[in-house]
Amino acid sequence: MDDLKLTDVRGIGPKTADGLRTLGIDSVKALTIAPAEFIATLPGFHTNRAEQAKDAARELIGDAASAAAASNKPKT
Repeated sequence: MDDLKLTDVRGIGPKTADGLRTLGIDSVKALTIAPAEFIATLPGFHTNRAEQAKDAARELIGDAASAAAASNKPKT
């Protein structure tokens, strides 16, 4: 999961990822825990869009965790 990039999050492109990094949000996990109001300080963002980005990041982490667990599952 550590190899996930901000641009892997649905709706986050290179410019947005750069903006998030200027706020100190440099990972998908950091995006999930940052307050939406703080993320919304990015130009062109608002609280609703910030919440959507946080939800997409949580979903991505969950998908990655599920895939990792499935690949570690013993074959019977």
